[in-house]
Amino acid sequence: MQARAGTVIAVGTALAACAGLTSCGTGTSVSEVERKLTAQLSAQLAGQSAREQQLRESGQLEDEGAGTSVTPKVARVECPDGVETKPGTTFRCRALGKAGMVEGTLTVLMLDDGKPAWSFIAAEAL
Repeated sequence: MQARAGTVIAVGTALAACAGLTSCGTGTSVSEVERKLTAQLSAQLAGQSAREQQLRESGQLEDEGAGTSVTPKVARVECPDGVETKPGTTFRCRALGKAGMVEGTLTVLMLDDGKPAWSFIAAEAL
């Protein structure tokens, strides 16, 4: 797999719904965590990409050519299938681009209220 150049760090809290669970805090499904992380990370990176474009247009950031961005584009987040999602557990997930290329890694901590708190570090070029 190839990695994109640049370093991007994002931190956020994905809102994990408790609908369908007998009680919140007993764990959220891995697929639900992946879905929420994908939405939250994509929104965070879109905002960062827009800010990057504003800086380019104002001349505060060097333009590296049309369509060039250091902000990764994430199509989905994949977490290990058998990972525990109970409160207090920590695990890592991969952020993948449209072509399946690894764009970065998320470190996830499941909070007491069933919501995953996360941090993202973009992949570096090898």
